[in-house]
Amino acid sequence: MHVFRSTDDYEINRHIALRYYLRAHEYSEF
Repeated sequence: MHVFRSTDDYEINRHIALRYYLRAHEYSEF
């Protein structure tokens, strides 16, 4: 299990995951 060392690490990873998720959705729309 990966444990985030700080809330910043969690926010950064969540932001990156959300960005890729939205990007995949945008491409699937077209």
